[in-house]
Amino acid sequence: MNLTADLTIRIDRVKKSRVEDIDFASVGFSAVFSDHMFVAEYGEGRWQQAGIRPYGPITIAPSISALHYGLSVFEGLKAHKAIDGVPLLFRPRDNACRFQRSAARLAMPVVPEDLFLEALRELVRLDAAWVPPADVGALYVRPLLFSTDPSIRVKPAERCQFLIVTFPFRSVFLSSGGHAGYRALRPRFSGRDGRH
Repeated sequence: MNLTADLTIRIDRVKKSRVEDIDFASVGFSAVFSDHMFVAEYGEGRWQQAGIRPYGPITIAPSISALHYGLSVFEGLKAHKAIDGVPLLFRPRDNACRFQRSAARLAMPVVPEDLFLEALRELVRLDAAWVPPADVGALYVRPLLFSTDPSIRVKPAERCQFLIVTFPFRSVFLSSGGHAGYRALRPRFSGRDGRH
């Protein structure tokens, strides 16, 4: 997938998917992650090495500023399966804008909207089989940006990693009106006039 003349998303697929082993009706929140993840690096003033690869551990130095000062940004959104089976994301541009504002507020490199959106599209498209049926659950999508500067000096981030991971989860409330082991909270609000 070509985003710009100098940044392409490389795709490295898993040899065998694990999705057949997943019971979407009982999988817990973040209990198992999907087959792939997106990773891009920022350094030398530009985004580079963008790719989708099999989900797995990442290597980081113990001195990175994200570990010492919490220099990181995250978003969360869901992909739902439409009636025709196509995965849908609800307003991903809004997530991209919030992600950019949060990064700028922390003096971190901003992820370009086209990179954010194309990475989401390609990752969800590649792992579409991991999106549970609409009446069972959804696919949670977690974009994450963190500083990889190998220094505990307090300064703006010069090197970062942008990741997106996904995982299926069951609905808390089932369409049949039942629940998946959760009780809904029903808060009461009282005003001075005694109305609820």
